[in-house]
Amino acid sequence: MNPWLVLVVGYLVLGVGISLMLHGNVGVASWEVVTDALIGLGLSPGFAVLGSFALAILLGLSLGVRPRPSTLVGMLLPALVVEVLLRGLPSAWAGSYVTLVVGALILGIGVGTYLHAGLGAAPGDLPFVGLLRRGFGRTTGKVTADASVTVLGWIAGGTVALGTILIVVIVGPVVACTTRVLTAWTDRRHPTPAVSVGRPTD
Repeated sequence: MNPWLVLVVGYLVLGVGISLMLHGNVGVASWEVVTDALIGLGLSPGFAVLGSFALAILLGLSLGVRPRPSTLVGMLLPALVVEVLLRGLPSAWAGSYVTLVVGALILGIGVGTYLHAGLGAAPGDLPFVGLLRRGFGRTTGKVTADASVTVLGWIAGGTVALGTILIVVIVGPVVACTTRVLTAWTDRRHPTPAVSVGRPTD
């Protein structure tokens, strides 16, 4: 399958997950805390997503990581989905842990899908990549990047609650499961040709 098509599908699904988590309003993931803060400052949901991802790109640039074309796709598509979808979600879904959990599951599927495309980091991952280049380990770099962004968003007025912990617990395994399923599906559709072993020569 065309990797760009996989990337686009992944980011569209990601936008749905972000929308549901924001609408649940009982906690969000790291960059969505910044998005939530920007919504609180008066930006529309879509522009708030653009603002949080623009901040991520600026932080990445400050750490020496330049965005790729795929990164810009990952900035625009989720913002468009959030802008449209949040206007139509039922008010009864707001303030619901069910909405949050479903959103986190969908978010994980979206992340696993765009990672499977293999076309580069999402906007929110650029600071993490920058820290890796500065000598941070994967775990230390990820925790540092996510914790810093979460605290920044919280100071600016974003929502940090029990749901944030649920998201951390849910998203990682769903991402891993999604990438495994997609890899297995790709391998079945495009199996690696067997290496033929000819008769030994005398």
